[in-house]
Amino acid sequence: MKKVDVLAICPSGWSGVRKSISQDADAYADVRDGRAAIRDHDPAEVRFGGYSADWRPLLKFARRRHCRIVVTIHHTPAFHEFAGSSRAALVKAIEDFKNGLIDGFETPHAGVAETLTLLGIPCAVRRNTTEAPAAVTDRAPRPGLHIGIFGTGLPWKNMDTQMLAAALTVRDRPDGVIHIQHAGDTSLLKALGVQYRVHPDMAPAQFHGLLASMTVTMAVTFTETFGYLAVESFLLGVPCLFSPMTPAFHDVSRESPLWSCRVDRIDDPVYISARLREVMRHREEISEAGKAFCQRHFRSGGTRRSIPAPP
Repeated sequence: MKKVDVLAICPSGWSGVRKSISQDADAYADVRDGRAAIRDHDPAEVRFGGYSADWRPLLKFARRRHCRIVVTIHHTPAFHEFAGSSRAALVKAIEDFKNGLIDGFETPHAGVAETLTLLGIPCAVRRNTTEAPAAVTDRAPRPGLHIGIFGTGLPWKNMDTQMLAAALTVRDRPDGVIHIQHAGDTSLLKALGVQYRVHPDMAPAQFHGLLASMTVTMAVTFTETFGYLAVESFLLGVPCLFSPMTPAFHDVSRESPLWSCRVDRIDDPVYISARLREVMRHREEISEAGKAFCQRHFRSGGTRRSIPAPP
């Protein structure tokens, strides 16, 4: 294999993380194959998506090969309330930075990057990107009202609140259907007596086709690594409600039609339902604004700032 500048490493099952760290890397490897990949590619830099103390032997191997080591922090500290292991991983990573095993960090969260850098831990802001498959970019929404809530069923995805909001929105619409990905999320919808469909285990092309057929989608979550679902939805011409904790849309101005998709009261189904209705009333304008915003910010490729020096 040829020598590369940047090798990205993370568990292959972390699909969003893998997409983020691989977008501007020269090669990718599952963490289980990391040692062989470092040996074969001889990278100048190894970028780890996330961190685990179990990976220390791999970091030490990379260090012995004189690789620069960067760790990507994908979540805000709010995520630690849902997964305490993330706090422990960040603590270990900071310790390893202070011990000279890690050279620096990067994150899509500007506030986190600034905080760590001011505290003497160099952290760059990472701008992610994504692509919408050309084969489905012009697909029209299916007839009726179709609301997609395509979270993973994890607690920070705020599924129950979004399903209640969607139920409020479709209750007077015989053609209203709520679409989800995980059968484990259906008990509340069954109890409410609303129409729903489950779409499990879809290949990426199939999922993007489904996404493109929605009237509107929702990603009103407590914390986000980036906001791939919302970005891909907008690129497909489908408006998506998002929370203020979605880094991809931190630059949206109040004057933009896209501001209607921002949900500040993320625990209020009535408020979210009102936002859904507002977005549907101005769907065409918001779809155009969202698609233009995402094409301008994310579709041309990721950019990555250099790791700043500690103050």
